[in-house]
Amino acid sequence: MRRRIILMLLTAGALFAGAVAAAGAADSATEAAKPTPTVPSTTANVPSGDDRRLERQLDELASAWAAAGGTYGYPFWDRARQRWSSGEISASLFREYVSGYRDRIHLGCELVDQVDTSSGAADDTHELVSHACDERVKGLAAQQRWLDRLIDQPVADPDATTEDAAAAATQRDEELAELEADAQEHLQRSFRDTRRAMELAQGELEAAGLDRLREDAFV
Repeated sequence: MRRRIILMLLTAGALFAGAVAAAGAADSATEAAKPTPTVPSTTANVPSGDDRRLERQLDELASAWAAAGGTYGYPFWDRARQRWSSGEISASLFREYVSGYRDRIHLGCELVDQVDTSSGAADDTHELVSHACDERVKGLAAQQRWLDRLIDQPVADPDATTEDAAAAATQRDEELAELEADAQEHLQRSFRDTRRAMELAQGELEAAGLDRLREDAFV
């Protein structure tokens, strides 16, 4: 009887050990099946030295353009243009804003040209901004000539016939239209180049994971 009890205890112990071993194996398999946590990379999207150089050069271009008239020239000239168009100020006063902006950006173009660039994207942006500056000067000079002609009212000739007066008025209108068209052509070229420069610069900065320029950096 005692021998039978011992055998029963040994058998129960063996079964218990087997169950424990099976449970441990299952737990091990479960742990192995769990995905390994991903550790974020500390080197991903870190701008390179070339990227930082590009960022610095584009910032320098934006600063030069701001000094050339982007900060204290364009906003006042554009506002004066709107006020003149709505009849709030005279053509003579608007002309003062035009000549002031022209003088400022004429000198400012030298600041833009002095910025050193050393990469394809920065070089291309520099070329666009430089060309835009030159066209802005030409456009403002043409706008000043247009306003000069507009302000300079012709003196009526008492001996002129009606036909002569009408012909002179037509000629003056044609001259004014030509001067205005010339100004607008140069100004639109300048606006187009600054927009292209802005799109190029922002695209390169975004691709490098860098902060964008101010949206009014080239205006």
